Amino acid sequence: MIDIVRRREIIGTWELYLGVVIERVDLLKKNAPSQKIFEIIYRHEIEKGDDFRMEPGFKNFEKIQKGQLLATSNVREIKSEWDAYLFVPIHQSQCNDGFFIIEEQ
Repeated sequence: MIDIVRRREIIGTWELYLGVVIERVDLLKKNAPSQKIFEIIYRHEIEKGDDFRMEPGFKNFEKIQKGQLLATSNVREIKSEWDAYLFVPIHQSQCNDGFFIIEEQ
């Protein structure tokens, strides 16, 4: 049978351990990126035979401004009509999706 002093030591050790675990969980929650939801508000379709080229340097979920040059298609400039975000498909050359304009919800 465990005496009362030893029992208190064990309980104290577990309380300390649980306190450290709780602190670490709180830290993880604080540093975790927030999840965001986006809605597609525009899809630029590439038609067969189009000479479509995105402007270089764009990254997915990059903030874009109204009037910003995004791409050219058949020598015509394509500028954003929105202050929003840009999403570019990974396999752009293998599909007919040029890019998407998305908004955070």
